[in-house]
Amino acid sequence: MMNGKTGLCKDCRKAFNRYITLDHVYCGHNQVLVLRRIYGIVDYVPVQSTDEAMEIMRDINQLDQPVAASA
Repeated sequence: MMNGKTGLCKDCRKAFNRYITLDHVYCGHNQVLVLRRIYGIVDYVPVQSTDEAMEIMRDINQLDQPVAASA
């Protein structure tokens, strides 16, 4: 249970389900960050603030980008 609520609120769940290209959604109403993984796996990460959710999303985006290597 996350802050007395579970998962996304109705509106955020609707957006997450509608746009299957979304890799992550932050629901400020329920203070949860939802991450869509490969093979349809969905992870729910409870967060304390919008800043914490943004930091996690930035970290994820940096990991997804290829690392440049010098020759």
